[in-house]
Amino acid sequence: MKNILFLSHTFMGGSFVVGSHHLSKELVKRGNKVLHVSAPYSWFHIISKNDENKLRKELRGKFYSEGGVENLIPNTFLPKEMFHINKVSKFEIRKIVKKISNFFNNETIDIVLIDSPYFYPIIKHLNCLHKVYRPTDVYSHMEGSRVIKFESEATSLCKKIIATSTPVKEHLIDMYSISSENIKVISNGVDETYFLNRTNKKNDRETFIYAGAFDSRFDFDMLEFLVKENPTSLFQLIGPGNNKIMDLSKKYDNISYLGKQKYEKVIEYLMAADYGLLLTSDNPANKGRSPMKLYEYGLAGLKVLARKTPELQNRNEEFVFLYDDDSNISQVLESCKNYSMTSKEIKKQSLKESWKGKVDNLLTFIYS
Repeated sequence: MKNILFLSHTFMGGSFVVGSHHLSKELVKRGNKVLHVSAPYSWFHIISKNDENKLRKELRGKFYSEGGVENLIPNTFLPKEMFHINKVSKFEIRKIVKKISNFFNNETIDIVLIDSPYFYPIIKHLNCLHKVYRPTDVYSHMEGSRVIKFESEATSLCKKIIATSTPVKEHLIDMYSISSENIKVISNGVDETYFLNRTNKKNDRETFIYAGAFDSRFDFDMLEFLVKENPTSLFQLIGPGNNKIMDLSKKYDNISYLGKQKYEKVIEYLMAADYGLLLTSDNPANKGRSPMKLYEYGLAGLKVLARKTPELQNRNEEFVFLYDDDSNISQVLESCKNYSMTSKEIKKQSLKESWKGKVDNLLTFIYS
């Protein structure tokens, strides 16, 4: 049994399920002692009306179990972006380190996987054998230059780096002069256990589905274009909403906005749909994304209509159809519909990307 710690940007139990959640569950299944620590809840979040922060407030400061994994959302005065600036932040860091150490009974931590570079001050004070930085995006595209100092420290502290996409790997090598021998791409995978022994009971009408975030990385204009071009088709949308998506759902009868859903329920909706959507905007953050939904769509037997990105081009998946913009999306969609690939074939192809295989690759790389 190994002691394994995740320092992640996204807490378990909320609206979003990310790679660290799946990896930690798989490592627990293998008999390891795992703790998943996510971004702290601070004074800044107290004034937020965000539903996710309300849930984090309830869970903060105590260990809680989710999907068989022990979790901790630190309760701090300062937000994570200020963890390096003064004596107060040093006190906060010591407090978190003590909680983590107590969880592992002050034993050596075998592996620390850090998804959020803001946690670098914490790993400096932990007794651990293998420190691994696992960036899931080009963070500077998402958060600006403020993240560069943190990421520079994280890459220097960690001997091994696991990037979730080739663009992320290339960015890190160029930005921080990292040796290519110390960095490996292990993309996000899929948990096949949610899809086993399920049948595809399709909706009565042709259905497109999207599950995920509705933020600046999502192309609302392209969604509206598709909705207008396909008036007899149903467009099901899952995820925390905003004014844009609410307005569109009121404007068009063939949009069904389903809001936030439990992960198990999301799978049910996927299994009943015909096509998965990845409508990404021009936001630079999309270039390095390793979309979790890609192989979840695949294990549901769905062909996927997606905006062309360097990462999706690299993967060259047979069931994924890439468009450039509104000038060719209709043509690409027609090719997608006419392509003779069965749901069974799509599922078989996607099964190769299971989290079990990802964990095998991760451990092999860490101990190499």
